[in-house]
Amino acid sequence: TSDALVLRQQPYSLGGVATRLENVGVVSNRGIEISVNTRLIDGRDLAWDLQLEAAGNRNRLVRLADGVPPIAGFGFQNIPDYPMFGLWWPGLVGFADANGDGAISPDEVEVTSEAVFHGSTVPTRNLAANTSLALFNNRVRVGAQVDYRGGYVTHNVNDMFMCAFQVNCRALHDPTASLEEQAAAIAGPMAFGAYAQNAEHVRLREASITYTLSNTLARSLGAKTANLTLTGRNLWLKTFGFTSWDPENVTGSADAANYNFSAQRQPVVGMLRVNLTF
Repeated sequence: TSDALVLRQQPYSLGGVATRLENVGVVSNRGIEISVNTRLIDGRDLAWDLQLEAAGNRNRLVRLADGVPPIAGFGFQNIPDYPMFGLWWPGLVGFADANGDGAISPDEVEVTSEAVFHGSTVPTRNLAANTSLALFNNRVRVGAQVDYRGGYVTHNVNDMFMCAFQVNCRALHDPTASLEEQAAAIAGPMAFGAYAQNAEHVRLREASITYTLSNTLARSLGAKTANLTLTGRNLWLKTFGFTSWDPENVTGSADAANYNFSAQRQPVVGMLRVNLTF
């Protein structure tokens, strides 16, 4: 738990005059992390290890110093009682296919005229599970890591750019696109927050299998011991509302909230490793 962190602005030069502004504000940052390691089965032909790690975080800007206005930038505002660098844009309030033609038109969406808070841009809930099985007196080992991240949003600028700016996306031209997709595409130019999406996801981060060769076979290779490991990474991804490539993508910027634009999805990777001990 960390609390009462003081924001400080470093010295900067303006017109040749050095200025220092300290005690800009106070941030509360509180969290909890729990880790459990256990061996569920301990046998000669089967051993099962499991490690669980869970973490939660809550950060808030408690207050700004007197005379300091809300600190804002492209898509973010730092306002007391809200998370730091949360996502703020005019948003899509609602939509309805009023005339029943199966298509959403500009007069069938409702948007806010001012920026509204859409959520934290960093995960506030994390869960990781690592497990491994040792079989046949540790001759074969199978392992996997599954990650969960939730409690945050990402700005899906990939789809927003195509629909709202390029006017060239499925939601605008395919009548079978859902009304929700159509509404976001129509509202996008007026309310960028129409593409603030739930970034909650589960990912199979890694899976591997290791086979240890017999001593006789290892010696035939000129080694004392030898094993082969086949590993795959980013093998599976389940999202809960995100419609683009990868909710973990972040397009970095010094003056903007985290957003998801023009960044390659984390690739599926396969590796074969040979370990020899001499």
